[in-house]
Amino acid sequence: MKKLKKISALLLVFVLVLAFAACGKSDMSAVGTWSVKMDLSAAMKEELGSEFSDFDAPFSFTVYLDFNEDGSYKMYVDEKETEEDMNVFMTALADFFTEYLYTLVAAEGVDRATAQAALEAQFGMSVNDYALKTIKESIDMSALAESLVQEGVYEIKGGKLYMGIDKIDKRVYDLITIEGDKMTLDAAKDAAASPMLNESIPGLSHPFELTKVK
Repeated sequence: MKKLKKISALLLVFVLVLAFAACGKSDMSAVGTWSVKMDLSAAMKEELGSEFSDFDAPFSFTVYLDFNEDGSYKMYVDEKETEEDMNVFMTALADFFTEYLYTLVAAEGVDRATAQAALEAQFGMSVNDYALKTIKESIDMSALAESLVQEGVYEIKGGKLYMGIDKIDKRVYDLITIEGDKMTLDAAKDAAASPMLNESIPGLSHPFELTKVK
């Protein structure tokens, strides 16, 4: 009986050692907060239409990814930071629209000074200020930031990152490498889809380079 208990105890230790060794070798740890700059300039330009084909201004914001020890993740943006990025874009858009408007007026044979005086009298402010005000009023930053929040579960196995809202789909993954505070997510030829890349958004492509924030 004593020998049996000793053997059972040794077997338990052996199993625990194997489990510990497997954990140490199989997968890398992504636990922490990571950030990546998403450039949506091409998508926004397409959304604006042909009238803005000559408009060229960066439209990007930083996406944050929290990978937690319990296998859950959260994707989100910092509202204040995003608002600052959006202000740069909206100011450039207002400037472009102002010049575009004066080009249309000039085509009708009205000189800029006359058009400017008439429009300022109508708007109660400069055309540029009115354009910027209108653009800003059309965007609810809190709602935008909230709409970009995504939570779910993740798993890293065999150099692959799986992410899902409710559960992991083994057909959907990115190839992952981590070196220090740098994480690279690249396309996988055999994957049905990428958890990070929305194919319907123009301009976004692999690889994604993430930096560890904390």
